[in-house]
Amino acid sequence: MDARDARVGGRDVAIGVRRAVKALVGETPLDYLTRWRMETAGRLLRDRAKGRKLSAVANAVGYRADAAFARAFRRVFGVSPSSWRAQHVDRAGVIVGNEEPTRRVGHDIDGSPPVGVGVGPAGD
Repeated sequence: MDARDARVGGRDVAIGVRRAVKALVGETPLDYLTRWRMETAGRLLRDRAKGRKLSAVANAVGYRADAAFARAFRRVFGVSPSSWRAQHVDRAGVIVGNEEPTRRVGHDIDGSPPVGVGVGPAGD
């Protein structure tokens, strides 16, 4: 097997994994991971009692750049992280709006992914 065969074989494995994850959770691994990270960010943003800054939330879900986090968040939720926070937490710090995660993902209270699905940032 030469280097080209190894690249092609590796690509075939990656495609197979992508298809298996999509069949299991209904979306591609990257889409699942992005949505999981943004749902986790949403929970952190709602928790005003901890007073997390947007940069701390971005870092907590694996983004080094605040701008990249804000773009991904807007792509998933349709609004900026600060606007989302304002819409979901009232001035007294009481959570408003829906508490349940969106679309088919049964996260535990701590934000961990569903049991048996090995997708998501390590250690979270």
